[in-house]
Amino acid sequence: MRLASAALPVLLAAAPPVSAQPANHIGEPMADILLANGCAMSETDLAAAMDADGWHISDFQAQVRALFNGGYVVKAADGRLTLTGWGNCK
Repeated sequence: MRLASAALPVLLAAAPPVSAQPANHIGEPMADILLANGCAMSETDLAAAMDADGWHISDFQAQVRALFNGGYVVKAADGRLTLTGWGNCK
């Protein structure tokens, strides 16, 4: 048991940092899609992915606005939306 408890700090230090994310955030479904797609997608691809999951354009607008306002989504010069500070997205 001592070996396991001694190794735990080393294992934790080697793990990639994960950003905290808010509980029950309105943009969580969109954030989950972005997480599953490498943290960045074009608006068109993101809207299509949300539509495929059963979300509507009004849901897209509300979620992207909430994520933008919270500082969790930024828009790149090429138009891609990038999730930051959420889960494994930096």
